[in-house]
Amino acid sequence: MKSLILLFSCLIFGSPLLGVNFAIKGIVKDSKTNQFVPYASIVVLNKDSTFVCGTTTNEEGLFHLKANA
Repeated sequence: MKSLILLFSCLIFGSPLLGVNFAIKGIVKDSKTNQFVPYASIVVLNKDSTFVCGTTTNEEGLFHLKANA
């Protein structure tokens, strides 16, 4: 599988996520073929790389992530 990099800079460079409610939705596409990527992993990490929350895309490359970090 082609490697994909998802960067949520607004979460990474923002204030710590402890006690913050947030929702992220989007679509994952391959940068070379522009095709949707089904079942890709979506992960949100703290600055120290600890896991906050995650989900996977559906068969059409869509994801919706809600968290109470």
